[in-house]
Amino acid sequence: MLVARGLSVGYGRNKVLSHINISISEEEFHVLLGANGSGKSTLLQTLGGFHPALDGEILLDQIPISNFSTLEIARKIAINFTSSEYSPFLTVKELYYIRQYVVPSEQRISPLSIASETGTQAWLQRKLCHLSDGERQKVWLASAIAQNTPLLFLDEPTAFMDISQKLFVFKFLKQLSIQKKKGILLITHDIEFAFSYATHVWIIDREKKLRVYSQPFSISADWLLANIF
Repeated sequence: MLVARGLSVGYGRNKVLSHINISISEEEFHVLLGANGSGKSTLLQTLGGFHPALDGEILLDQIPISNFSTLEIARKIAINFTSSEYSPFLTVKELYYIRQYVVPSEQRISPLSIASETGTQAWLQRKLCHLSDGERQKVWLASAIAQNTPLLFLDEPTAFMDISQKLFVFKFLKQLSIQKKKGILLITHDIEFAFSYATHVWIIDREKKLRVYSQPFSISADWLLANIF
């Protein structure tokens, strides 16, 4: 579904990461690991069409992503950033409706179905400002799923969750990728969950090189500590 070749990302003349060659297809769950400031979010935003590539190309369904309008990208890629901006006075149900604004009417999912699938049904009438950080993150994730796209890009969706909720999210996303044939890219610091559930692990090392591994993984904890953090 999405392919990047010879990709360089960054801002202006400042290249953060270079020589990137990756692909994301349906039923694949990709996890991106790296230290803070290593370029993870910049890479995700560039792959999602929010930033222009400095070099190389990004193809979405074999077409350069630059050829797509913002609406066309939004119908193919749902993106959640660490700090998603919505009115705190929206209810959860209203947020789910808003995220589906870009979706053709025949592809829209009812808020009740989204809530039931993601375990957020008890909060449908609650305002976002009345949710805990962990609850709000779960709702952000559910709202991205409401967008009903083949690709799902998530920037640290479990950062404020407790262990049980993190486990729920990783299990849920794994099932989602298989059952609904979605390609998922997730930035995280939850290394243990990443290696347990991902089909592919991307690692940005200390030299700002992106390494891509697929299961079975042959990476030790010592190597990660020595080369990333």
